[in-house]
Amino acid sequence: MKTKQLFIGIDVSKGYSDFNILTGEKEVFGKAFQLDDTQNGHQILKEKLEELTSKGYQIVCGVENTGGYEHNWVKAVKTLSMTNEKIEIYKLSQSC
Repeated sequence: MKTKQLFIGIDVSKGYSDFNILTGEKEVFGKAFQLDDTQNGHQILKEKLEELTSKGYQIVCGVENTGGYEHNWVKAVKTLSMTNEKIEIYKLSQSC
């Protein structure tokens, strides 16, 4: 059986982030959402990721390197990925 993959793009801004989810077939999965860069926002994200992995999804998160604003999100997801092997996170750099 093929693993179901979801790719989560995290667009980081000062104080909040926007989240978009795509399937392995590059189709939009659910509605885009926004979370505040707070402990509560991080907890909501963790719960959403755990819900998706409990349904059999493998999650790959990509977060833009914003010079520091991304640290809290990376830490939140990385902490979760240490106990949930179905979650990965990568910090992406812009290149031209």
